[in-house]
Amino acid sequence: MPMSKNRNNNPLPSDDRLMNARDVAEYFKVHVTTVERWSVTGKIPSVAFGSPERPTIRYRKSELDQAMVQRNPVTNRSMSAQ
Repeated sequence: MPMSKNRNNNPLPSDDRLMNARDVAEYFKVHVTTVERWSVTGKIPSVAFGSPERPTIRYRKSELDQAMVQRNPVTNRSMSAQ
């Protein structure tokens, strides 16, 4: 599995990288506003950094993938049949 590096130059699995809302929107082919709404309503997990008044929100790719698998089991069965 390819490895990326975090801010401290420590290796991270590529599927556990942190993504911003724009990255997530591109990944799921939706608008950034949709990603933000999914985050606020709890449809996708997010991680908040920084001050509580204005946090920086990021998303772990591995958690996004897992959330989508749990929300869409029909797609998963059809994918596993391939």
